[in-house]
Order: sequence, then C-alpha cells, then structure tokens
Amino acid sequence: MKGIITLVLSLLFPLTLLSQENDLTDIKTGLAEASRRLSSVSCDFIQTKESPMLSEKMLAYGRMSYKKPDYLKWEYDKPFQYAFVLDGTEVSVTENGKTSATDIGRNKAVREMARIIKGCIEGTILSDSGDFDSSVAIEDGIVYVYLQPVNKELKKMWSKMVLEYSPEDWHARSFELQEISGDITTIVFRNCNYDFSK
Repeated sequence: MKGIITLVLSLLFPLTLLSQENDLTDIKTGLAEASRRLSSVSCDFIQTKESPMLSEKMLAYGRMSYKKPDYLKWEYDKPFQYAFVLDGTEVSVTENGKTSATDIGRNKAVREMARIIKGCIEGTILSDSGDFDSSVAIEDGIVYVYLQPVNKELKKMWSKMVLEYSPEDWHARSFELQEISGDITTIVFRNCNYDFSK
C-alpha cells in the first residue's frame, strides 16, 4: 500500500517565510475557490526519484486525469506501463496487462490513500484533516505549501510533502514527497488542460 500511495502522490528551496496564519488562510481560500470551479484536469507529468540507494535519478513519464467528484487515473508510459484508477468506491491497478480491483470501503488503507489523494488534487488537504501541520512560503511569485505529517501512520512513511502552486490560477505546478527512508520523489506537471464549471 505504501508503494501505491507513494506512486500516486509522488496526486505534489530556500524561501522567505510569510506571516503564516494570514497567508495560510489566503492560500486555503484561493485553493478552495479554484477547487470549487474545477470540473476536470488532465496533465502530462515527469517523475524524478532520488534515493540514497541509487547512483542515478530515476525518471518516469506519464499522464494524470481527474474528474469530479472522484475519478482519478494516474498512468505511467515510460519506462514502464502502470495505471492506478480511483473511480467512485473502487481502486484498480493495471500492471503487466493484469488488473486488480479493491473496494475502498473494505480496506482502511486504500480509503485513507484515496482521501489524501483527493485532498491534494482538490486543495482541501490544508483544511479537512488533522493529518498534517501546514506552512506556506512565497518565492519569485510561486506559492509553496509544506505539509508535515502528524498522523502516526503517515509519519512512518513520509517526513514532508511540498506542493507548488501558481497564485494566479492556483494550479499545481509540482509535488515533492520526502520519505522517511531518505528517498525524494518529485512530480512536475506539464501540458495541463483544465475544465471549469460555469
């Protein structure tokens, strides 16, 4: 399960810190408004994995699509083919041509993973859970949101998440996941197409 969570979240610098309380409120408001209007999004992504165990960075390429209220497809094209699909109450994984499915309601770990993924995509991760301590910073017009796990189970896997947003439109630009093991996974979103409700 940790691998799937890391895979999907991998949904996510020296900085000048701001007045945290006011800025965090403004950022929550901006993300909530953008989320309210967002119907769907599709993006290409580049994922970089760094590990103390690897001599070189690992690169992977793929595509992500999301449609409200709860459809997410995270698909890798290179160097391997792998797909993770969250559709309502079902999660399916396709690897090597074989698909397996799990009902979210029957598996607490999958249910929590789905909640966190959705929270990162919709921008509600800052306000709807006690899973993370949040802080924000802005540098060169980019908003950085830092999430430090406080949930006991999450603290076993991750030390920090860093989400990068454009404050003009509140679109996610990148996501970084720092694992307890020292591994760092960074995902940069490109060629994004957004559909907004009227």
